[in-house]
Amino acid sequence: MKPIYFIALISCVFFTCNEAKYECKIENFSKVQKIILKPKAFGSYTTYSVSITGTVNDTSIVRIYDGFPNYLSGEVNFRTRGDYYGEVPFIVNFEPHKATSGNLKIETSIF
Repeated sequence: MKPIYFIALISCVFFTCNEAKYECKIENFSKVQKIILKPKAFGSYTTYSVSITGTVNDTSIVRIYDGFPNYLSGEVNFRTRGDYYGEVPFIVNFEPHKATSGNLKIETSIF
C-alpha cells in the first residue's frame, strides 16, 4: 500500500502547475514598456492572463507578444486569457500611442 502513496506524491510534484506573476503601474506615458515573464525550466503551464485597469486620457495599445493590437482609452477594464505552454517567455507590450497621461495597473501571470 505504501508504494501507491509514494507514486501519488511523486505525480503531484511533477504534474502540478507553476505560476509566475508580475504587476506594475504605468504613470509615465512617454515610452514603450515591455513586460516579460520567463517560465521555469521544465515547468508545466497552460494559461496566460492579462488584466489592465485604470484611466488613460487618449488611445494606448497593448499587444500580447507582437500580435493583434488592443486599443485602450478612457476608463479601462481590460482582461484577456489564452493558451500558454511555456516554450518561450510571455511578453506584453504597452505602447502609449496618443496617450500622454493616466494611471494604469497591469497584472500579468502565467500558470
